[in-house]
Amino acid sequence: MNTSSVLKQLSLMATIIGGLALLCALFSHYTGDEASARGFLLSGVIGALIGGSILILLWDVPSRTSAREGLLFVIGFWVLMPIIAAPPFWSSGVSSDWIQASFEAVSNLTTTGATAGDATQPESIRYWRSILQFIGGVAGVIMAVVVLAALNLTGPGVHKSHLLTLAKDDMFGRIGRITMTVAAVYGVMALFGTISIAASGAELIDAVTRSVAAISTSSTLRGVAGAYAYSPFAAGIITFLLFVGATNIALHTDILRQKSWKVYVKDIEIHALILGIIIFAALLSIMNNRLDLRYLVEALSFISTSGLNVTGSISVLDTLPQPVPDLFVFVGASALSTAGGLKITRVIVLMSRALTEFRRLSFENSTATLKYQGRGRKDNIVVGVWVYLIAYIGATIIIGMLLALSGVDAETSFRSAIGAISNTGPLVDSAVLDQSPSSITLVLLSLGCILGRIEVLALAPLFSRDFWRK
Repeated sequence: MNTSSVLKQLSLMATIIGGLALLCALFSHYTGDEASARGFLLSGVIGALIGGSILILLWDVPSRTSAREGLLFVIGFWVLMPIIAAPPFWSSGVSSDWIQASFEAVSNLTTTGATAGDATQPESIRYWRSILQFIGGVAGVIMAVVVLAALNLTGPGVHKSHLLTLAKDDMFGRIGRITMTVAAVYGVMALFGTISIAASGAELIDAVTRSVAAISTSSTLRGVAGAYAYSPFAAGIITFLLFVGATNIALHTDILRQKSWKVYVKDIEIHALILGIIIFAALLSIMNNRLDLRYLVEALSFISTSGLNVTGSISVLDTLPQPVPDLFVFVGASALSTAGGLKITRVIVLMSRALTEFRRLSFENSTATLKYQGRGRKDNIVVGVWVYLIAYIGATIIIGMLLALSGVDAETSFRSAIGAISNTGPLVDSAVLDQSPSSITLVLLSLGCILGRIEVLALAPLFSRDFWRK
């Protein structure tokens, strides 16, 4: 096993996060926020100094790796990076202890965006939240490629694109180039959103946090943004960014290569996403007894597992009964997007399989076969999707029960469990805001957020003796 290559990649990520923390330390010192500056300095020392030193020592290590190294990198990332990112939350006073600070770091890195602290937080911490959300959004897409490759589950859910192809015996060979491409696409979109919203009159901090949250399908602190951040123009920009974040990154890169919008028109996940938005908005209209185009925007926000209040017109969780928004975010948006959840593509596969069975029942000698994206698929794909569905449901139930045992009321425990697995901030907030959550509650929610980001099943090979014998 090439553990040195895994350590090299983890050191690179630690160095990046540490370097950004040092920049935030300078900003905090400049603004007179010395408490936050100390935390950023500690993160910078841990990440940039230690990570950078290890990176230099392992710079010439060969990158040839297998599925085991890819899986270890994913697990190592979600264990180590929150530790590096947590000190600023503690030193600034946002978090009262280390566990709460770690929860804040996990929540933002997994693009959940929930917080157990006060809504009013220092500017440097709000910027730090956005930085972590952006890193987590990019990492989430890259991890999806690595995890699926490591588990040999590259069937439904991975858009076939030359850009996002990784050789099984060389997990890290092209991951740097892919990461740069994904970061460039999302970075340009976030910059465009920030400039546009700031130009419309919103404060820079609001423009940055809302733009990054939208492109990473994360959430922001509730009730913090100013009036201009909810203006029609700003809402339009955020809607566009949410759509980009909720759809397959390979579609965007293919459009740049082919210079044709037909890629969007032909994609079945896009069709299902739009249909889900219409249904969600229709339910909001029925519950409020009026039609409002802004409901379409709020529907997109929840289906993309962001839950970001885009227009300031409605509180979705206060309008719809509990099972409705929870079900939509549990499914989530497109595969290889920054969104969490089971993913639309897997639901489409199951529905396609059900329709195929209906055809076979209607016609005794029917030769109907499963089709996805216009091509025939083998039935073993359906088995894989069923395993994912059972794993997601099982993990949600277990976390929900454990949260109930930790002191959270039953209704809130299962809502927040779904929110953690689907990386949806507002649902997780229901268990931590104004609840005085225990340390056990925060640990369970952090675990749920990480499980959702690594798609639950990634942990299974860790307990397989055959996997380590390969």
